[in-house]
Amino acid sequence: MAKDNNFPKGLAYLGYLSATLMLVLYLGRLIILQAANLVIVIPALLEGFIVNPIWYLWLGLALLRGK
Repeated sequence: MAKDNNFPKGLAYLGYLSATLMLVLYLGRLIILQAANLVIVIPALLEGFIVNPIWYLWLGLALLRGK
């Protein structure tokens, strides 16, 4: 997505951030079994309430505009 000119570069970088947060969350849940640990809570809050909704809204706007 970052190499394609049809989407904004910032959208691709936000997608990379989202993927990184999800990977940290996934590995954290595999290694740390307590869901109240900050290693689990912080990425879950960032991904679930901030990064992911912004990414989907931006992607929708980019698709509606055609760029």
